[in-house]
Amino acid sequence: MPKPFKQATRCFKRLIISSVSIFLLFVLSANACDIVLKQHIVIPSDYIYLKDIASKYPKSVKNLFIADSPYINNPLVITKDYISAILKRNHIKMSVCGASVNIVRKKYLITTSYIQSLIKKKDIKILSRMPIVLPYDSYKVKLKKITQNGDFLYINIVVFRNKRLFRNIVISAKRNLKFVVPVAKFDIRRGQTITLNDIAFKKIPANLQRISLRSLQAIVGKVAIADIRQNQPFTTSNTRMVKPVKRGDLVRVDVIDGSIRISTLAKALRGGFKNDIIPIMYLKSKRVAVATIVGKKEVQIR
Repeated sequence: MPKPFKQATRCFKRLIISSVSIFLLFVLSANACDIVLKQHIVIPSDYIYLKDIASKYPKSVKNLFIADSPYINNPLVITKDYISAILKRNHIKMSVCGASVNIVRKKYLITTSYIQSLIKKKDIKILSRMPIVLPYDSYKVKLKKITQNGDFLYINIVVFRNKRLFRNIVISAKRNLKFVVPVAKFDIRRGQTITLNDIAFKKIPANLQRISLRSLQAIVGKVAIADIRQNQPFTTSNTRMVKPVKRGDLVRVDVIDGSIRISTLAKALRGGFKNDIIPIMYLKSKRVAVATIVGKKEVQIR
């Protein structure tokens, strides 16, 4: 066997022996300790006992009081020296292993979804900072009252602990109401005239409802002045009423008298919108009459 290979094998054996030795030393030292501290714990109760912070301890000292639990978001570190001092003060001779224990208080959370289910309303936006954090315990939360001021709500809840009032909390919220309004049934291209078939109905937030057109009469016949996406509401910013008849247009005139209908051509002397009454002038006779606009370059006389 080449010398370099023998030397590498010898080093590898020494490494294994040293690793095993360190592990055995750790096990023996742990077994030699009466009390072995944990590194990290989450405590749910108000008080800390030895059984909470140690992974190994004699049963006789499991209920030895160590300290009060820390406040929420304020971790507590208990050192080996502190534990040894408590043991000495209680005339207990035991060895302790482990440098320290990091202790965090368990939390009880009152969340947004919990408040929504409590007041049986999901169409609200909670404005107060959430979640509300309490020390972990068995609580009973009750709805006391709801005060409304415009779109704003003030939700008063009370928290009981051991059948006694623990906290009185007021949570501010805003109503997130939705209204049914006309929206684009399909994508509508710029320049397209909007018909009844292009319109559907959908619930939208109240802030959008304030700027949207809410009646079919205010939408049908208008022209899109911008691309309108599907389910987008119609507004004065994306639609514009276009005059079906402009001044100087050549219009078709339908003269209706009972069941008799006569069609001819005339010149519009003034523009207007649908159902507007405008003056027209017949092309041949140059006679002026008044007619009602019924469509694009179409008027009627009855």
